[in-house]
Amino acid sequence: YFNIPLSEHYTALCEARACAELIICAVNNSRYSSIATYMPLRTRIKSFCDVKLKQHSHIGGKFEKISVKKITDNLMDDSIKHDDDFVGKSFVFTGELKKMTREQAYTKVISGGGKIQNSVNKNTDVLVNADTKMTSKLKKALELQEQGHNIKIITDEQFMKMLESPEAIEV
Repeated sequence: YFNIPLSEHYTALCEARACAELIICAVNNSRYSSIATYMPLRTRIKSFCDVKLKQHSHIGGKFEKISVKKITDNLMDDSIKHDDDFVGKSFVFTGELKKMTREQAYTKVISGGGKIQNSVNKNTDVLVNADTKMTSKLKKALELQEQGHNIKIITDEQFMKMLESPEAIEV
């Protein structure tokens, strides 16, 4: 309605700017002369310690919850040949993969003998970063690298090469 741009959708700073612009536009298009008169005096602005975090899925359901246990149970077969690039290694994924679904990627890692983690920690071996911006998982991996932990950060293209050829990337 107010033509407020949302150039970097889903980034906190962009959304905060859009909210601020929305309030400014609402005040300017109302009978009130300032934000103080626009906001009723009875509205209590919460202090930071009053705010409770809510558990939620990605906005718009972009990523659905994938059951690693279900994938593992489906792959319980001793005849599966494990891949040395994956055996015993813990993988974390961030961002949307271009050439396969998250579930397909998890299946490849698990069937190759690897493990899937939901978050980056000092036990993470590989972060598959399919995102073009800084994510919390990438930030955490970089922090842990600085502390001396050996976390390999690869792109989704490098992950695809790993699947194609064991010599494509050393993990």
